[in-house]
Amino acid sequence: MRKSICLFLLLCLSSVSFASDVPVFSGDQIVVTAVRRPQPISGSSSTVKIISSDDIGKTGAKTVAEALKSVTEVNVKSTGGLGGISTVRLKSASSSQILILVDGQKINSTLLGVFDLNDIPVSNIDRIEIVEDSLSAIYGADAMGGVINIITKGAQVKPLTASVSYGSFGEFGAYLSSAGSLSDLSYQVFYQDLKSDGFRQNSDYKNQGYGVSLDWKDLLSLKYNVANSEKGNPGVPASDTDSWSASTPFDRQKDFYGNLSIDLKNKMGNSSNKLTLFENTQNETVHYQDSFTGLFTDDRYFSRIYGSELQNIMRFSRAVLTSGIEWKRSIGDSSKAGDHNLDNSSVYVNLDSGSGLPMSANFGLRYDNSPVWGNQVMPRVGMIVDLSGGSRLRYSFAKAFRAPTMNELYWNEPSYGMYGNPDLKPEKSDSFNVVLENICGSDSLSAGYYSNRMTDMISWVQTSPFVWQTQNISSAKVDGVSLGMKKEFLPGASIYASYNGENVTDLSSGKKIPYSPDYRINAGLELSSNGLRININSKDVASVYTDTANTQTLPPYRVVDLIVSKNIFSAKMTASVLNILDERYYESVGYSTVDWKERGYPMPGRRFEVKFSI
Repeated sequence: MRKSICLFLLLCLSSVSFASDVPVFSGDQIVVTAVRRPQPISGSSSTVKIISSDDIGKTGAKTVAEALKSVTEVNVKSTGGLGGISTVRLKSASSSQILILVDGQKINSTLLGVFDLNDIPVSNIDRIEIVEDSLSAIYGADAMGGVINIITKGAQVKPLTASVSYGSFGEFGAYLSSAGSLSDLSYQVFYQDLKSDGFRQNSDYKNQGYGVSLDWKDLLSLKYNVANSEKGNPGVPASDTDSWSASTPFDRQKDFYGNLSIDLKNKMGNSSNKLTLFENTQNETVHYQDSFTGLFTDDRYFSRIYGSELQNIMRFSRAVLTSGIEWKRSIGDSSKAGDHNLDNSSVYVNLDSGSGLPMSANFGLRYDNSPVWGNQVMPRVGMIVDLSGGSRLRYSFAKAFRAPTMNELYWNEPSYGMYGNPDLKPEKSDSFNVVLENICGSDSLSAGYYSNRMTDMISWVQTSPFVWQTQNISSAKVDGVSLGMKKEFLPGASIYASYNGENVTDLSSGKKIPYSPDYRINAGLELSSNGLRININSKDVASVYTDTANTQTLPPYRVVDLIVSKNIFSAKMTASVLNILDERYYESVGYSTVDWKERGYPMPGRRFEVKFSI
């Protein structure tokens, strides 16, 4: 870690090797995720990062997974390119410990606990809010490692928005959005198309989506988004000498995702109420060749979450009390876990003493009841202290939990000797986070420390010869530091960099937890003048262990991207060179069904893209 900190300091002093990262501070931007209501980001006791649509344009990202790589505390694990499956870790919390939301509603699979973020292109995204603290006191299960909220566009000022892009490997993207109003009704409709031939055998990708957003007199709002994707699953390379080959050249996958939320709102004096009805549906179909029988088969993984929430926001001078009750049903159906329903009822309260004071506090408490994993009470305390010279101290402590997934509870696969455990308990954690930040005009500095202790972690355990079952046997600790800076050294010229270093240990074995890099560094240079903008983005990631025994590793890597854009009247032209150094790197590993060797999933090399948007 000492070597990593020295490298970060060198980057801060260099004017040559910087690249883009989401700025640590965003002034008084509004965040809605931290306490389930709008508040200035400067008044949040949580550590929050916001990726705006403009930030996404600076990175050349085409999916949510690619956009999240611009946040240093996020580690993306992908099986390669657009067609690969991409999940995220946040401050070394696993992907199933992170709550993924679209417009405030959970989209984590009820079966797997994760969501493939390559299934959501960025064209219709307004912003992505990342809360890096445990938030079970606000959201209940699965917010143990933080929350990522993907907020889609609503009614816009521009009546027509469109873009078209072309890139390497037969990549093509198109987006069309129309917005306006009819009397008291505001609306937005969109269509998007993203496809690629893939850079490996059987790695093609096609995603088509559409949606609608309606708002009537700020009393009723509706959002509905749909995406259909089809892709090849090439597996790892079939040999050590041909990295573009596929060990599963005929495996295919189809994903459907649909998200609906309806808000009924009412405001009376200092009190506002909102009733939310929501439904999220996912259907994943995998066509693959069974490695033992040699026959092709189709597995279906169906996940559905629906329910309602009633929320009240009461304002008392500076203080704000947010409370709510929620009920939801989670449905899962697969060939391996069967068909199951899980109900959960909850009530939560959050008291914010208000911003604008030298010291303010936030208190949260939530009670969850489930007939499967019992009753859970989760508290959270946060504070903000304004210091002299534009400095601010943020502090939070929270208890959190992750509920077992349906696969962990009910998996039944006798041919492989793998069985779930309906008696599993939720995973638990105690987390602490403190951040010191200083803002001076457009310049900023930050330094933070966080600690997380996790118990009752769920693992697959060999209970007898050739038999594995899920059990609560593991515990872990995470200790990390985050550093950030942003500096405008000339008008229209800025550098910014961030560093995240972690020590992540499985306490039951003393080993490092797989896919937890010791450090990540994002740094950047941005130049802008007369509608011309140049961004150079660099990301450094340390080597990671890929197994619990810490015998297999993936090497460290550095990826540098160049994005140049030019405003021409009301249009914009963008040219990108991604992975400009043609770095060969891997984010995850798998086993070849050809020779049963472990190999990394290759990531794309150097590629080009041009985009025109209005």
